[in-house]
Amino acid sequence: MNRTLRGAGRLARRCGGGRLCRFLGELSFPVYIMHFPLAYMQMAWVKAHASAPLAQHIAVNVSVYILAVAIAWAAYKLYDIPVRQWLSGKRKGQKPDKKEIQYEENR
Repeated sequence: MNRTLRGAGRLARRCGGGRLCRFLGELSFPVYIMHFPLAYMQMAWVKAHASAPLAQHIAVNVSVYILAVAIAWAAYKLYDIPVRQWLSGKRKGQKPDKKEIQYEENR
C-alpha cells in the first residue's frame, strides 16, 4: 500500500497536482451539493428534447458540467470561506485576523 501512495503522490506532482488537487479538493463538497439540482434539470431537458441531435445533448451535458464547477467555485468563495472564518473566530472566541482572511482568499 505504501508504494501505491508514493506513486500516486509522484503522479500528482508531475501534472501540477499540488494546486490542481487542492483546487478540486476544495470544490468537492460544493460540487457534490450542486450536482443534484443540475442533474435533475439536465434530465428534465433530455426528457423534453428526446429527439434533439446528439451534438446538442453533448453540448448540454458539457454546459451543465461547466456550470456545476462555476457555481461550486462561487459557493466556495462567497459562502464556504466566510462561514469557515466566522466559525473559526467563534470557536476561538475572537474574530479572525485580516491576515488569515487574505491568506484564505489567496489560496
